[in-house]
This record gives sequence, structure tokens and C-alpha cells, in this order.
Amino acid sequence: MLSTFAKKKRFAHVSGALLCIGVCSGMLAPDASAATNERDHGGGRSPVIPQTLDGTTIVPTVSSDGQKHVTLTASIVPQQLLNADGKTVTARAYGYNGSSPGPTVVFYEGDRAAITVVNNLPEPTTMHFHGVILPNSEDGVPAVGEPTPIIQPGESYTYRFRVLQVGTHMYHAHQDGAKQEMLGSAGGLIFLPKRDNSDVTADYVYFLHEWALPQTLKPEQINDLPRTGSPTDTVNSVDAMPMWASNMQNFFSMNGKCYPSTTAIRTRLGDRIRVRFFNVGLTAHPVHLHGQDFEHSEEDGNEIKKPMKMNTLVVAPGKTQAFELDAINPGIWPLHCHIAHHAANNLSSGFGGMMATRVIISP
Repeated sequence: MLSTFAKKKRFAHVSGALLCIGVCSGMLAPDASAATNERDHGGGRSPVIPQTLDGTTIVPTVSSDGQKHVTLTASIVPQQLLNADGKTVTARAYGYNGSSPGPTVVFYEGDRAAITVVNNLPEPTTMHFHGVILPNSEDGVPAVGEPTPIIQPGESYTYRFRVLQVGTHMYHAHQDGAKQEMLGSAGGLIFLPKRDNSDVTADYVYFLHEWALPQTLKPEQINDLPRTGSPTDTVNSVDAMPMWASNMQNFFSMNGKCYPSTTAIRTRLGDRIRVRFFNVGLTAHPVHLHGQDFEHSEEDGNEIKKPMKMNTLVVAPGKTQAFELDAINPGIWPLHCHIAHHAANNLSSGFGGMMATRVIISP
């Protein structure tokens, strides 16, 4: 009965091969546009713009110089991870444009991208475009190869490259990465095809991250506490810079929010949705969906030609992943990291941490 609502699954995009890479005046040569992830878009429609729940998505428009400009301002931001049962947990994180993660930035294949990074941090920074084919001089890693500048506090730099790919990527700091990445200096970078032949009706982006924040109750004290079922029964309000050098993370977030402060994905029976993930943290996150399987459709920005059905997808550090599904089973279904401690707030007894809910609503 439910299968009557399922749409025909189409994965019509065809991956190609990188035919030519060249460097010309700081940009990859125009004839390199047949990139590793080029796809067949004959006909089709305009692609769906990815949504960043609990965050923002930026789609730059063409400027008078023919480039697409976007500005990302790095600064310390008060990222409120949790607000529940009268308790608030705020991380003094590193982010862009006032949030951590920074906004998801969307370009289209063939775009000439110009990304200006303004540094309002109290220390130098750079930006790296993870998994992106671009000139060595724009890679944002001054210590290695052909360096782009280190961006000093109060200064800015504009990275320029032509978009030669389609898929899920990310940007993140690459100066003192141990500190700046763990403090949240990252954001989604999505390259869309000019035309899309898929059945996707909605597209979502999630930054998975972990934070070490001071709490009164430590694991050895929590061990003997009664379990009340509250997402905050082991949590006290805090507003502090995360202990970035620690590997004892106690709060786990999706787009800078911990459950129950995460916003649910809401879709309708029969819709086809895509969900994208990226991770720059220390830990792999096996993201699990209740209620039905999904199809693993993309890894590291590359389309999977024969998607595999599964219900748990591991998003390792430095990875981007995506799945697609047809909404066939109505209900309120959890989508969460399956490492038990990651689905709790400071080891709370109730659901918390890296968890959202996917809500399927009948038409």
C-alpha cells in the first residue's frame, strides 16, 4: 500500500572524467570544465536550492565583472547549542557571518567564484575549499605548496576559482587547524548542476560537530545519578569558549544545535529528499535513520552510480556524504548519530545531542 506513494527512482546523472587541468592567470583554464564529476543534464529543470536548517544558505548572483561574489567574515560568535527546560548552552565558537557553522554557499557548475574572507578573529586565519579542483595558489594552505596569504586580523583576501564540479563540498580554516576547526570554522560549499534530472523535491545540509564545554557534572558523577528521561538532567547553563584541545567532547550538534533545539525536517508523503552531511571534527558519526532505508547517493562530492540501500551512513572526519530517499512511511522518525554518547547532552538520560527528527506528513 505504501509503495504506491513512492516515486520512481532516477539517478540519471553520469560521472565523467577530468579531461584537462591548466593554470592561466590564477584560474583553471576554461577548457578544464569537463571535470571529474561532470554530469549529463540534457533538458531537466532548475535544481533545488539546499536548505540549511538552523542556519542560512547563500546563493551569490553574477556581478558586473561576471564573477559571483560572496563575503564570509570570520569572528568569535555566541553559538547557542541548546535551549531547553530553562537551561542554555552557548559555545563561544569560531564562525562566519555570525554563526557556527558559517552559511552554506551555493554555486553552479561553470561559475567564476570570488569568495572574500574578512578576518575579525584575534589571530591569523586562512580558508581551504575542501575537495575542490582549483589553482594551487587558491588552496588556502600557506605552509605547503604555492601559498595563498595568511589573513591577518583586520585584513581580508579574495579567493578566486572556476567551479568545475558538481556535488557536496565544504570550506574550513586551514591555519592552526587543530584550534580553529574544532572551534567551528567551517561551512557547506555546494556546487549545483545547471540543469537537474533528479526527482529531488527538497535538499538539506548538515554540519556535524562536537564540543567540549565546562559542566559541573563529570562522567564519574553522572554514573550513579537517577535517570529521569530529561535531555538536560545532567546539564547546567554555560556560556564559554569550548576546550578545543580536549578529546572529551560532551555536546554534539547538527548545524550548531543539539536536540531538542534542532529543527525538524518536514516533508510530505511521496516527496523525494536529499540530505547532505559534512564533518571536520575528531570523530566519525554513523548517522542512522528510523522507519525506512535511504540510498547512499554521493560521497566526497562524487555521485555514486549504483546507490546502495542502507539506514546508517558513516560520516568520517574530512568526509562529505549524501543520501536520498522517497518518503513512504508516515510518522515522526529520528535521524541521529548512533554513537550512544553523541545522542545525549553531557550524557543526559533523555535524547539530545546529534539528533534531528524527520517528519513525514500526509498530503
